[in-house]
Amino acid sequence: MKNQTDYQRYFLAIIPPEPIFSEAHQLKEYFKVQYNSKASLNSPPHITLHMPFLWKQKKEKILLEKLKTFSSGQSTFDLHLQNYKAFPPRVIYMDVLPNESLFLFQKTLERFCKVEFQLFNANSRSKEGSVSHSLERV
Repeated sequence: MKNQTDYQRYFLAIIPPEPIFSEAHQLKEYFKVQYNSKASLNSPPHITLHMPFLWKQKKEKILLEKLKTFSSGQSTFDLHLQNYKAFPPRVIYMDVLPNESLFLFQKTLERFCKVEFQLFNANSRSKEGSVSHSLERV
């Protein structure tokens, strides 16, 4: 059995650039105050690429180095956000429009994580094959 104190919870995500980051963060602040949402500010506004996983704290440096090497070999791409959606009852998010480059990036990252870290990204895509994109937990 794993000793939970040796592990930290991680997830892999894209943090949106300004001004999107600040706008989304302001919405998170609003939900925290307006609806007493304790989880609103637990994570920054983000687009989830890999669902949360446990990783040994003492191996964090290896995780970061390998992810940095992986990301340095990837091409940039544009993202487009439109409207808001929800995973009722507690998650509100900005909708990421379908994007082949993002989909291919996530598939490549998923394969990389399986091979390099033995991580499996269960439930990372909805029925439409879109990327999970959480803005807010209310």
